[in-house]
Amino acid sequence: MKTLKDLSILAILMIAVLAFSYFMAVVFSKKPVTNTAGMNFVKIKSGYFQMGSPENEEGRYNRENQHWVTITKDFYIQTTEVTQAQWTSVMGTKPWEGKTNVKSGDNFPATFVSWDDCKEFIKKLNELEKTDKYRLPTEAEWEYACKGGSKGAYGFLGTAQDLDKYAWFNENTVKINENFPHETGLKRPNKNGLYDMHGNVWEWCEDWYTEDLGKDDVKDPKGPSEGKGKVFKGGGYVFSARDCRSANRYFNMNVFKDFVLGFRVVMSEESKPKED
Repeated sequence: MKTLKDLSILAILMIAVLAFSYFMAVVFSKKPVTNTAGMNFVKIKSGYFQMGSPENEEGRYNRENQHWVTITKDFYIQTTEVTQAQWTSVMGTKPWEGKTNVKSGDNFPATFVSWDDCKEFIKKLNELEKTDKYRLPTEAEWEYACKGGSKGAYGFLGTAQDLDKYAWFNENTVKINENFPHETGLKRPNKNGLYDMHGNVWEWCEDWYTEDLGKDDVKDPKGPSEGKGKVFKGGGYVFSARDCRSANRYFNMNVFKDFVLGFRVVMSEESKPKED
């Protein structure tokens, strides 16, 4: 006859199995949409979330004011960072070639691309597909997709101790002499089926940077109309777990390029075909 302790252990195990099954079902129910450049996108449903971080979050910066944000429209976001193969198929160039701290290969992220370069990539991609649906994510969209409903510092159920399963960061790269961005999609995805939202390379967003996000509830924020630089999110492989948190945010000039800076693309659900 099973004891109360045995039943409690069994109940905990069943809950854990159900939670894992739910997570996997959510991830794999998001069937990717693939475009002509071989870029995969998953749909992110509209909703609301707390952008920024609570004051008691370990490692938070003062620039992460927590406030409620509503995303009013569904959108699609790329499951990985733009890869070298995808960049070359659209642009016909290899800006990372001959640079330090990078490896070449189809599935490595495209780096040494400025915000201006990313906008040119998106312009050409839209022209190739005769549409206007492709763009960079806003900072709010990026963080919403990254968190995937998580209330913690990362877009998965866990802490910094679990980051190695989901991200390339300094503990599993530079500290073992792997000083380069790694191939995309090798770590576990978040709840939305997105890979490398933490670490590997920072990712450009559409917004101009502002130090103060404010504390008021907002809908579909797009940042200030001007600023001293463009936002990027997610952390990079040479950075610590602290810098790879969902709410963390940095910026640089729109012409800045680096070996640990790339991007992923968003696809709007509402778009119109471009005329020939």
